[in-house]
Amino acid sequence: MASQILPTLSALFFSSVVPAPQLYVDDLFLVKYDAMSLDGQPTLAPHRDGSLLSFSVALNDPMTAFNGGGTHFVGVNHVVRPKCVGDLVAHCGKLLHGGALVTAGKRFILVGFVKATGPAVNKEFLESITVSRAFEDPKLDRSILRNALRPIANQNDKGTAAWLQYIAA
Repeated sequence: MASQILPTLSALFFSSVVPAPQLYVDDLFLVKYDAMSLDGQPTLAPHRDGSLLSFSVALNDPMTAFNGGGTHFVGVNHVVRPKCVGDLVAHCGKLLHGGALVTAGKRFILVGFVKATGPAVNKEFLESITVSRAFEDPKLDRSILRNALRPIANQNDKGTAAWLQYIAA
């Protein structure tokens, strides 16, 4: 985790932020999506995570073990589906997202919530009622992402916008 995933997340999301926030895994757990189980879950309703960053790692083969699945980003109505075992899907946990429906088979993923600390992280905003009450409205994704990091004197012009590329498209 510390040698692979956290440096990857730092490079993906904070390459233009100086100093880069310190990242740490706050929670890590296994999720099973099962298309046929009566007591399992074939999908996960849209939600926002409590962490600034979230990730999932595919633990079984998306091409042979199940159909459907993936991470559905509600605001842009796009599903990201891993192609291979070990593929990483990483995103801002504050984006409204959910688990897309698994229509056949079983999907296993490792999910992690990553917290960030440092002068660039706007902790007060991220913990505010603005963010916590934004659950239902994907239109608030852009505002949340724009305000998640504070502008600081040392960062380049791209600053906080560098890790918002996907949502701006």
